Amino acid sequence: MQPLFKTNLKMKIKLVISFLIYLFLFGCRQEDTYKDKFTLKTSSESISIKIDSSSTNLSFRIQYLTSNNTNYLAVLARKFNSLAIYNLDKKELYNKFEFKNKGPNSLSTSYGFVMKSIDTTIVVGFYPKVIYFLNNNGEIIKKLPYEKDSDERLINPSWANLGYRPIILNNTLYIFPDFRADESDGILTSINQMNSPVDIAINLNTGKIKVPSLKLPEELIGKDITGMTACRTLNNKNCFIYHFSIINGLFVTCDFVSFKKVAIETNYEFKLRENQGRNHSDLKKALSYILTRDEIIDIHFDSYRECYYLVVFKRTDELGKNPDFRSELLYPKGFIIILDKNLRHMGDVFLPDNTYSLKMMFVTPQGLYISEDHINNPTFSEDYMRFRLFTLERL
Repeated sequence: MQPLFKTNLKMKIKLVISFLIYLFLFGCRQEDTYKDKFTLKTSSESISIKIDSSSTNLSFRIQYLTSNNTNYLAVLARKFNSLAIYNLDKKELYNKFEFKNKGPNSLSTSYGFVMKSIDTTIVVGFYPKVIYFLNNNGEIIKKLPYEKDSDERLINPSWANLGYRPIILNNTLYIFPDFRADESDGILTSINQMNSPVDIAINLNTGKIKVPSLKLPEELIGKDITGMTACRTLNNKNCFIYHFSIINGLFVTCDFVSFKKVAIETNYEFKLRENQGRNHSDLKKALSYILTRDEIIDIHFDSYRECYYLVVFKRTDELGKNPDFRSELLYPKGFIIILDKNLRHMGDVFLPDNTYSLKMMFVTPQGLYISEDHINNPTFSEDYMRFRLFTLERL
């Protein structure tokens, strides 16, 4: 009996030790899944540019570009129907022109833009569906209609996403289509999904329109896509990286034939929107719901350091009785997830509230510039546009 007792005791001790090791390792993984290896460090370097009364320091449509070793930032002011181009090196206005709504140079009232060069601006009109080429005086030098694709199918661009950085690749312009499922009460069916491309490709030389065969991810089938937003970026390998606001994941395609889904590596626990259609009849309820959910509102690829910055609209778990919807939506609280070139976690960077305007940022060889023009920032001024430089630093 004694040897058997000793054997059972040893087995029990081994089991207890194994169980304790398991708990320790499991607990460590739960407490700190990803260790922050990098961060975005605030620099003393900043850009401050004085702007006039018909310009703005809050725009959802901006573009950074270089020309002749000079850095520029183009800012679209929808309220004033104008585009201002600033010389970032001299910190002054370089050029500005208005979009005409009458006469031979008139444009659609709903548009996005992308600068092909410092002297050529491409404007995406919504109604009528026309691509406009403008010179540096804002004059139309070329038009390309995009009503139908090469198979005579009607093109339905997304009005909401027209301003979300149209992308030019190999002289082809990519714009977002409309993501809707009205005939099924907002629920994406398998039939809807087969007719829901993720992009529209317009050849800027020939005007030929091609709708890639790649469709919305199958993970969206059965979900309410009412109010679903999408954002994307292009990396150094000419691969497109997408995020659809109601799915916790990134979708990568290099051929527009298939997607590779990649989990978003972060220590933050997302609470994404779902079933938004149920709130469409009550505006206050719909806006309150949006504020209590997280959303990735932008993806920036840093080609100089080969990493990604995912900009997260951070939810407010407890709303007051009378939330300021306009301020909360225009100047969201948030943070940035840094991912490496393989979309692996590098760091989560939480920014102070009431300081930065997260919807205005751009990447340069020096680092990431983020707008300091938050309306509640004590130094805020409508007469200036200001950006603070953040540099990627190893911890």
